[in-house]
Formats: sequence, C-alpha cells, structure tokens
Amino acid sequence: MIIFRKVKIIIVAFLVILILLIGILLTAFISQKPQVIKQHGNIIIDYTSPTWKLHPIAIGMDISGYGYPNVFANDRVEQQKLMTLGIKYMRIDLQYSTPGDPTSKIVCSANGCDTRWTGDQWVQALKAIGAQPLIIVPYSAVDAANMVKHFNQETNDYVQYWIVGNEPDRAGIPATTYSTNFNQVYDAMKAIDPTIKIGGGATAWYDAPFLQAFLRQSGSRVDFVDFHGYAQEGDVPGDYTKLLQIAAGYGTSINNLRSLIQQIVPARASQIGIEVGEWELNWGGTAQNNINFHSVWAASVLGNILKAGGWSLFYADKGNALYGNPHTFTDPHGHVVNINPDDTNPAYHGIGMYTGEGLFRGFGNSIVSASTTLPNVEVFASDKPKNIVVIKKDQSVTQTATFSLNGVASGTIEVWRKDESVLFPNPPVKLGTLPLENGTFTYQLTPFSVTAFVLNTASQASPTLPPSPSATLSPTPSPTPGATLAQDTFQRANQTYWGTASDGQIWGGDANSSKVFSIAGNSGQLANGDNSYSAVLGPTATNAQALFSGSISSFNNTNIGAMLRWTNGNNWYKAYIDGANLIIQKKGNGSTTILNEVAFAAQAGISYTLRFSVVGSTLSAKVWQTGSSEPGNWMVTATDSTFHSGYCGLRILVQNGMIAHITTFTAMAQ
Repeated sequence: MIIFRKVKIIIVAFLVILILLIGILLTAFISQKPQVIKQHGNIIIDYTSPTWKLHPIAIGMDISGYGYPNVFANDRVEQQKLMTLGIKYMRIDLQYSTPGDPTSKIVCSANGCDTRWTGDQWVQALKAIGAQPLIIVPYSAVDAANMVKHFNQETNDYVQYWIVGNEPDRAGIPATTYSTNFNQVYDAMKAIDPTIKIGGGATAWYDAPFLQAFLRQSGSRVDFVDFHGYAQEGDVPGDYTKLLQIAAGYGTSINNLRSLIQQIVPARASQIGIEVGEWELNWGGTAQNNINFHSVWAASVLGNILKAGGWSLFYADKGNALYGNPHTFTDPHGHVVNINPDDTNPAYHGIGMYTGEGLFRGFGNSIVSASTTLPNVEVFASDKPKNIVVIKKDQSVTQTATFSLNGVASGTIEVWRKDESVLFPNPPVKLGTLPLENGTFTYQLTPFSVTAFVLNTASQASPTLPPSPSATLSPTPSPTPGATLAQDTFQRANQTYWGTASDGQIWGGDANSSKVFSIAGNSGQLANGDNSYSAVLGPTATNAQALFSGSISSFNNTNIGAMLRWTNGNNWYKAYIDGANLIIQKKGNGSTTILNEVAFAAQAGISYTLRFSVVGSTLSAKVWQTGSSEPGNWMVTATDSTFHSGYCGLRILVQNGMIAHITTFTAMAQ
C-alpha cells in the first residue's frame, strides 16, 4: 500500500510538471504568434496598406474646342471653373494650318474646332489654370518634330506630354501601320527634345488586339499607352445597372493593359504609364447626362481609374463638364432647371468629389486599400491627405455604413454629399462634421449618392509607397504649377494658437506665437488684439494664389485679407477688404503703399471668400460672399516688381473687442 501511494504521488507530480511544461510552451507559442486585427464594419479602409502613388496629372480633361464664340482659349469663366475644379492635365488637338509648312499658324485641328486661336494661346490658357498640356500631333514626323521645336525651343511655351494620332482603329488604320508611323514620329520628336513624354495607341475603345500589336512593335519606345471608352453610343437611355458595371470596367481594362505591358515589354513595364484618354457616358447625345445619375456614374469611373493607377482624361470641357448653350430641363422630380452657358454639368461634380472643387480638401496622392461588403456600394480611399469617397449605386435603398479604419484612430471627419436632394447642376453640400473615435464611425448612404469624407486626423506616420509606373514618367518641379502648397480647414479641437494645419504643416508668422490666435468652433480665430497680425503656411513660391473664407465682427478700423510673397512682417503683398473697398497693398521695408483699389461694400459678421493672385509682376484679386458664385473676372489688378518670392498666408487687422474667423485657407502655385 505504501509503495502504491508513492507511485501514485510520483505519477501526480509527473502530470503536474507535464501540464506546467505544456502551459509554458503554449504561452511562448501564443506570444510569438502575430496579432490578428479584427475589423468590425462593412467598409474597411486600411491606411497601412497603400496600393498606388498617383501621378500629379492623374485627374485631367479633354478640350473639345467647340462652343464658338466662347471656347476654352478665350472663355475666362470656363477657365476659372476648371481651375476651381482642380484639373491638372488637359488634351488639345493641334496642327499646322498648312500641313508641312512650319511657318503657318498652329491651330486646333479637331473637326469643327474654333481655329481663331493659335496653338500658343491654347497652351498658355491651359498653363494659366495650372494644367499640364497634352498635345495630339498628326502622323507626319516632320510636322510633329517642328511642333516640338516651336513650343520647346523657339518659344517659352514648353510642353512635356504629347500623343501621336487619335483613334486609328476607328479610322481603319491597321495596328502595324499605326505602329510604324508612331515609331517614325516618336524618333523625330525625341531628336528635337529627348525630355518629352510621348504616348500612343489612342484606340477608340479598349482594343486589346490592337494595343497588343502596338506594344510588340512600339513598346521599346512608348512612354504611356492610351485608350478611350464610352458607356453608350448615341442618345438612347441605357440601363443604370449595366452602365455602372461598365464604369467599374475601366479599372479592369487598365489592369489588363498593365498585364499586357508586363508580358510584352517587362524591362520597361515600370516606365510606361496608362491613361484613359477619353471617357464619358456618350459621344453623341445627352441621354442621362442631365440628371444626378451622371454625377454618380462619373465618380464611379474616376474612382476605378485612380484605384487601378491610371490617368483620367474626361471628355470633354464644353457640353459634358460645362454647358455650352442655354437650356431648360425638367428633372425626374419635376424641378424646372434653367441652364446658362458655363454652368456645371453633373459630371463636373462627380469629378469634384475627388478634387474638392474648391469647396473642400481634395483626394491625396496615394491610393490605399478599401473594401466593402455592402451591396451596390463602391469605396475609394486616399492617403496624404486622407479622404474617402463612397458611391451608393442603388436608386431606392438607404444603407447604414459602418467604417473601420486601420492605421487611424481619432480626429474629425468633414462630410460632403451629392445626391438626389441636390439639383443636378449644383455642387455637393456639406452635411456636417463627425468625430472619429477608435478608428470607427457610422453614416447613412442615400440612394444614387456620392459622399466624400474628409479626414482631419492626429499626426500619424504613413507607410512609404514606392512610385507607381504612372508616377515615374517625369521629375516633378517644386512647386509644380497648379499644385496645392498649403491648406487648412481648421477642423480640429479648440486650442491656443493655430498649431498644425489640416494638411500637416505648421502655421508660421504670428499664428503660433501670439495668443490672439486660437482654434474655436472649427475655425481659426483672432480675438483680443489691437494690431495687424500675420499667419503664413507652406513653402515659399514665386507665382501663387491664396484663397480663404472668413468674417470679422466689425469693420471699424479693421480689415481681413490674404498675403503673397511674404518674407516678414515688413515685406509683403496683401489683398484685403475693409468694409468699403477691395484693396491691393504693398509693404516694403516697413512702408505701406496702396497699389490699387475698387469699391466693395462688405458687412460685418458675413463670411466672404477672397482670391489673391500674383504672376510675375501682376497682382490680381477678387472677393465675393461665401456660398455665392465666384466672379468670372478679377475685380482689381496692379503691377509691382518689388518682391519676387515668399510665403502665402493671411494678414488681419483687429481691434479690442473684435473677432475674426477664418474657415478655410488654400495656397496654390501657378
């Protein structure tokens, strides 16, 4: 019995030791196993998983040249509308008026195009809105080379992007013939200027056999490959579901073309970009163009192109982005809508949900992983800065979206929407600001809607993304004309000083040293001051614009304005309102001079938006009540060459008891 008890004790002890060893091993195994992050939501955005770095010219538009007597080359209202939209890349078809004669006038060559304007005037107008020109050249190697010589050597109108021909497959030109011509034109153009980028293909649809043959014959040369695509031909209404499936297909075509490039010219695959050189619902007719569906469809197409790493060229300015003629429409809800020339088309706002169209901060420069389990919903997300665009493709059902964000924990979210409650030619509306807590938030998605969520988050490190093929075509100057230099929406917690702007840059001047400055109620505030105060943001620039919206509680010996070429408190240009006038002023070595002014009656407590521009020695300004239409022309101009570069910002004169509020600020190179 004693022996049995001893054996029993030994067995129990052995079992205890064995259990302890197993527990230790399990603990060690579990501690080494990677943590699995559980995502709770039907929309998942992973900011730790970037997919593409977008090229700065990724969002572009074609110029039709139509709309006589007011076309892009001379229509200042159109130019302003497209600058506000944020278009960075625009295509124009040019030729010599007498083919083979380089001394003849260069004109727009599209059938029916307005030929009153020279090629230089078209290019200069494009650059004036901050867009990179893309010129279609004819199949003549001599004419194409002479055109490069004209723009890039004989004038100051340098053009980097070119494309050979247009829709050769639709014209019945075999791929082998086109490719032979392309190679000859390419070599002649590069002999004049090897720094330019030349695209080819330009097929009327995603013509895979044609593009495959082109890559085999010209893949050793081409810098980017182009194809076109329209959802419906003519003016017959199409099925909503089918049209939205076609919208998603643009991204599929880009991915298929990228696979072709990798298979045929693997050594150059990383150097060849892909652009959808024309896309729209129709090429002839207006079916479904003049309803809100057009915004939804355009936003879907653009999102799919960007998600696939492509460049987008929407077709086109007059007629599809902006109306060219007066119209009266009755929408599906019975609203009678009167349209004037240059009013915005719904597609303009579908694109604007990514660019911000001057209303809110636009999409970032990197695409990140975004997915959803919701039916009839698409989601696209960017980093640097962080935006989310959600498209609700169902025309009758409202859905609850629960967002789960990986890599972002807290902050605020500005919400903008375009849906059936907004008349089809009108811009999106701001619905409010949401808190972001624990990386989650919830929102209702209404039928046929596009919703932009603009995230203003605490500073967090973002993963580094290697350049995509579409981002390696050319070095980007600093700053790029048309690039956003600085931006602040002031959507952050109340604090002393203005601190860090929504774009991650730190305010300078007095904004982070004088306690007159604070953030209060999601606006930049100046209060309890008795002087003029400066606030500057972003890098220095030579030619630039400053745009802001704000108000002041009294115009009694006070003013509120924007600055350009600021170096310190004693040297700057300023455009401001003082209750009675819009004034352009200079301060040099401490001495102020009014350069020009125009009468403008402003009321205390009312928000106004002011745009101030400097190009070379020309200073221009305009102002309007926030929410109303921006004036098409500059209201006051001046000429001065005292300062050549400096910072962009704000300068505001306040007195005791008066308060100024700034709600948005943007600085852009030009």
